[in-house]
Amino acid sequence: MALTYGRLFSDRWAGIDPEELKKHWAHSLGNHNAETIMKAIEGLDRFSFPPTLPEFKALCKSLDPQFLKPRFQRTQRGWEQYDDEYGWYVVHESDVPKAEIDRILRKTEIPDSDCHPDTAKEAV
Repeated sequence: MALTYGRLFSDRWAGIDPEELKKHWAHSLGNHNAETIMKAIEGLDRFSFPPTLPEFKALCKSLDPQFLKPRFQRTQRGWEQYDDEYGWYVVHESDVPKAEIDRILRKTEIPDSDCHPDTAKEAV
């Protein structure tokens, strides 16, 4: 980052031991693999100032597949789509891309006896 931001970088971290700074960032970014961190570094051109640790962690999280929410899921209620503002809501199967249906069905099959937590059936 020092090469990208020059004095902005050195001024931001002035007075902080570089080794302690590296250890702290390494520990804080430990949930992400090297590939994700490299993608985040490559994406720094969107920042006009060197990012803070929370900003860089958010960038990593947005690029890391393990933290991305699935956009569609199959439940007892049918097909649902995720919206960042409203959460999960039911959609018609024709609104779900075929590639997404194939991927989900290959991953798991939901037995008819299972049900969505929001629509749990009472035992008869």
